Amino acid sequence: MIDDMEDGNIGILKGDGATPRQGAWFKYSDGSEGGAQEPSDAAGLVAAMMPVRGDSERAVHTSANALFTSWGAGVGFELSTSYYDATGYRGITFWARAEDGSSTEMFVTFVDQQTDKGGGICGDMAGQVPCYDHFHTSVSLTSDWKHFKVPVGCLVQTGYGVFESFAQDRIRVIQFSFGPGQAFDFWIDDVAFYR
Repeated sequence: MIDDMEDGNIGILKGDGATPRQGAWFKYSDGSEGGAQEPSDAAGLVAAMMPVRGDSERAVHTSANALFTSWGAGVGFELSTSYYDATGYRGITFWARAEDGSSTEMFVTFVDQQTDKGGGICGDMAGQVPCYDHFHTSVSLTSDWKHFKVPVGCLVQTGYGVFESFAQDRIRVIQFSFGPGQAFDFWIDDVAFYR
């Protein structure tokens, strides 16, 4: 389990082993003028569900208007202050749903050292590969809770990235987002790795 949100805070579960996880949920956006995302403070991302989903009482909840017009907005969490080795897993699972009226095509994005601006591999200098073409896939949300399984083997880059494969041994962040001009209102719960 990466985070079940039941503790009510935005910190993910520490995990165990040689490289315990450490990180927290955050919200992010392209900063477009007029764009608004709730909650206003990231500390409020973990919210009580009404009604509850089985034994689960809390989940990450965020919403935004359609005025993020550059590349969009979403939420995510860091796995480590450096990079996390997830080679022991096939991918991640999570539960999610969208409120009525929300956009439903959600990107699931993995930021690895290759595409991370701070990773020392990509960059803005001549001859360097551009950053931010993170490995990702998309899922379709519904108004009912749905369980998703995202294997790392299905992740692709948008097109300007040139890396042959996703660096599963060097993950920094996992994100859930919507593209430009997409108003959204969605919930995510019980995010976990699976073998």
